[in-house]
Amino acid sequence: MDNLAGYVEHGRCTQEQLDKIVVRELRRAGIDAVPAQQQDGEVNATVGGALPGGIYLHRAWYYWVAVGKVPMDVAKELYAHPSRDSIRAGGDCTCPDPVGSYVSSDGYVGTYHIDDLLGLYVFAETVKRHFEKVGDPADPMGYLSRGLAVCGNLPVEPGECDNTATAEADGGLAVCPEASSGRCEHYKKLKAAR
Repeated sequence: MDNLAGYVEHGRCTQEQLDKIVVRELRRAGIDAVPAQQQDGEVNATVGGALPGGIYLHRAWYYWVAVGKVPMDVAKELYAHPSRDSIRAGGDCTCPDPVGSYVSSDGYVGTYHIDDLLGLYVFAETVKRHFEKVGDPADPMGYLSRGLAVCGNLPVEPGECDNTATAEADGGLAVCPEASSGRCEHYKKLKAAR
């Protein structure tokens, strides 16, 4: 993966071109693109990635950063994989066993740095496989897995909320980014009616 730090700021590409690079990497790894949670890092993309379990990914220099609660059994499986040197718990370049170094007292690894597309794919598939077995705490009602969109915490038919229709057309998750901030008019009407 290329070092994307400062691409837009130094005129190497436009914001739209940068976002397309980021979305392409996510799609190649089978990860849904979502609006960025922050845009003040090394790579100021307006999109990031989302995996089950509330795991969020954002692009850094030449690697991806995954933030969330990665369960211990997923961490063990990732460490046993031949690509483990490119899937670094805690971002640690020495790639130690995460169980002895980076598993929190509640049984999770909070951060991974992922150095290449194969590692990103392995990480995504391992996380998805885990949450297919145990259920996704970020989608407890299964709205997304049943093809429904989500506006705030309310299920809607795909396209019913203008913001989710835009997300779907862009190939992202059908989750309204405006609802949580209270700016989505559709969410206000739905909430008042329910």
